[in-house]
This record gives sequence, C-alpha cells and structure tokens, in this order.
Amino acid sequence: MGAPPTVFDQMSLVAIEISVWGGERQSQLKDLGEERHISGDLPPEKVSKSFSKKVIDTKHLRPFRRFRNQAHEACMAVGTQLKDRSGIYAIPDAELDSLILRLEEIEQEYKEELQRFLGDYASYVDEWIAANAEWGEWIRKSTLSLSEVEKRFSFGFFVTGFAPNKRDDGRMAEKAEELGNTLIREIAQVAEASWERTLRGRDEAGIRVLGPMKRMRRKLAACRFLNPVADQGIQQIDKLLAKMPKSGAIQGGLYQDLTVLTLRFAKGDLAIPGHVAGNIDQALEEIAGEEVIKELEADAESETGNGEAANTAPAPQPEPKEKPDYSGFLF
Repeated sequence: MGAPPTVFDQMSLVAIEISVWGGERQSQLKDLGEERHISGDLPPEKVSKSFSKKVIDTKHLRPFRRFRNQAHEACMAVGTQLKDRSGIYAIPDAELDSLILRLEEIEQEYKEELQRFLGDYASYVDEWIAANAEWGEWIRKSTLSLSEVEKRFSFGFFVTGFAPNKRDDGRMAEKAEELGNTLIREIAQVAEASWERTLRGRDEAGIRVLGPMKRMRRKLAACRFLNPVADQGIQQIDKLLAKMPKSGAIQGGLYQDLTVLTLRFAKGDLAIPGHVAGNIDQALEEIAGEEVIKELEADAESETGNGEAANTAPAPQPEPKEKPDYSGFLF
C-alpha cells in the first residue's frame, strides 16, 4: 500500500536564479592617486560609495531589475515562497505550464535587452565620464571589459518535484502546514499594501482599485489545497466583486465593504466572520484602530447628511510606518 497523498503531490518547486550587474566595481582609496589620497579629496557618493565605484549611470540597468521582479511576481501570483527571499517557490502543478511559458517570455526579453545593453556599454561609460569629468580618469581606469560585464548578468530557472526522503520523520507534514500559513501571510501582505497605497485616507476610488482583490483571488484559487480557509476567502472576494460597478467610481457603502474586507485580509483573517457582514465598526476596531474609524464615520456622515454639518477638516492620520515592499523581490 502506497503512502497517503499529500499537498506535495500537487506541487512542484521552481527556483529563480537571476543576476544583474550593479554598474560598479570594487575600489580602494589608493586608486585615487597619492595626492588625493593624502589630501582626503574624495569623490561624491553618486560616483563612489562603500568601497565601490560606479562606471556607468545605473539607470541603464533598470530594465534588468524590472525583468527580475516580473519573474518573482509571476511565481508569487500562483504559488508561495518556501522562505522569504529564497527565490524558491512551491507552485501548483495546474499552474506550472503557464508559469513556465511566462518565465520563458521574460527570459527572452532579458536576453534581448542584454544584447542591446552590451552594444551600448562603451557609450554608457563615456556618458558617465562626461557627467563626472573631474573623476573621469579614475572612472575609466575602473571600467570592466565587455566580456567581464556580460558574465555579471544571468537569467535562469529550474523546476523539480518534491521528493520526501524515506527517513522523513514528519518534517514534510510540518512543511505542508507551514506553506498553508505562508499563503495566508502573503495574502495579508498584498492586502496591507492595497490599504496603505490605494485605500487609506480616501472615500472613493476607480475600479482599478479592485486589482489587488482579483490578484488575491487568483492566488487563493491556485493554492486552495494548502489551507482550508482559502475557500472562505474566495467566497468573500466573489461576493464583494459581484456587487462592484463595471466602470466609474466605487464609493459609499461599496467602498466601505471593500475597505473592511481589505483590512480583515491584512490581519490574516480570511474566515467568513460570525458577526453580521458589513459591521464596519467591529471590523475596523479590531484591525485599524480608532483613527480609521473616525475617517470612515466622517465619510458616512457627510454622505447621509445625518447629524450636524459635516466636518470638512481632514481626518487625523496615524503615524506613518515603513511600508513593506510588495511589488515583488527588489534585490
């Protein structure tokens, strides 16, 4: 009798391996020459920082960073990461073929851009020297050959299956549970980013604001077998999206519904709530605190006209906090 099926029987591992040159090379103070070394005449930070010196304007490397981000985002859209910033993803087999096609497209674009970049490399060096003429000789001595530059770029990925060792003592079961928890955490990150970037401090928005909800639904649907609460999250998203307009502004009660669900997901709470749906005071008190409640109460009062004249002063804003990076992996 074979081993009982597990979530790993429905998944494969995809590892992303992408390198992008930083447009720099290592430097030492003695490279400045004896006279400048002794006088302490140092180049500005835009030219040299932390014992490295730029040999081109790094704006020319942005396309490669974009391709790298796109590859990681494609994996995150339908799978979950084994460990933060590891570049290794657990991908449902049902999504694997389409993901590989997408990665191959990005890889081709990366390679085409690399050939264009290498063809323009010499002109980028001249451009940077002209923009920093005082340090031009020092920069030119530091330039890399074309072959050296090419070696600092790479784009690759590989796919393999989960293969538990027969000595496994239950660690795969622990990993399966961990993946289920990671799925919810990644959904919470997307929801929190949506709140901070597109919903907070507003009382209406265009339909593009629904994009994060749709992305969360896709991810939950792909990975639903990792955590039973995923289906409840999907049901709530479907119910919300069914009420939304196809065009125009989302406002009033619909905007509040979107806000409540986003905030609950940001808390990692995907279960269908036991309390009455749309209880905005309870949901926000649990998740966002008094400041956000005041914002939405002010919005509701100005719309309905209840009570005294609407308060036109801006609602108080909580102290800003550092925003996590959810656009993918910006290495």
